[in-house]
Amino acid sequence: MPVPVPEPYNAESHLIEIDGLETHYLRAGSGSPVVLLHSGEYGSTAELSWEYNFAALARHHTVYAPEWIGFGRTAKVHDFVDFARFKIAHMGKLLRHLELVNVPMVGNSMGANFLIRDAASSSPQLQPSAIVAISGGGAVPQNEARAALYDYDCTFESMRRVVWALFADDVWSRDDAYVRRRHDASLVVGAWECSSAARLRAPIDRETARDRVHRNALDYSGWTVPILLVAGADDKVKGRGYAFDLAKQIPRARAIEVDRAGHCAHIERPDYMNHVLLEFFADHGA
Repeated sequence: MPVPVPEPYNAESHLIEIDGLETHYLRAGSGSPVVLLHSGEYGSTAELSWEYNFAALARHHTVYAPEWIGFGRTAKVHDFVDFARFKIAHMGKLLRHLELVNVPMVGNSMGANFLIRDAASSSPQLQPSAIVAISGGGAVPQNEARAALYDYDCTFESMRRVVWALFADDVWSRDDAYVRRRHDASLVVGAWECSSAARLRAPIDRETARDRVHRNALDYSGWTVPILLVAGADDKVKGRGYAFDLAKQIPRARAIEVDRAGHCAHIERPDYMNHVLLEFFADHGA
């Protein structure tokens, strides 16, 4: 069986320069703005991440879906010292340019991780009014799904393994046309290199294990943003329970678990998740 067909939507494609770097975002709908920040697997784009959500959200809001640096049509540039800080700073400049400050933001996987990391920092760049983090935060165990996401070699079958890791239902990885779309997106010049660079580690140890733990630890003591943590009940990448554990650490946090969903609950259970998102936006001033 093929994957479900997303509801038709009309999104404008915009390409602008931020700090001299081409930066791409999609815009759809009208009303109060919301921002959707896509995931970071090989071949990820704003369209592939949010095509099942655009139509429903755009009936009530102006929906912005930018592409992180290194992905989609945005410039293929990488910072080898702190790529996360570099990506977040670039995204922050784009959002300020578009006057998207103090608006609700939704992130999936990498997008959610960056939202959480930024909001916990001493000088936030993204400045959301509220956050929905889908499969973000918490530890990622070493398992077969994580290996599938990290070991991508640009072949079609390797992309099939990536898709298998992302979804609970194997209908997504069995659909050749869907896998092909993601495979094609992963072959854009520079895309594989940028995603792979984020996974590189020098063969020398420049920091102690204690330093590494301290660098990666987040301090939630100054947290002020309402956040909804969304976990797929059948997430092959993260496992179960992490969102509820994380919610205990973050002030103003609550967590939900979505049945019959993997790492991308907003794609696999769009009707339910669109309802959750619209309700969350309404509850937090959007």
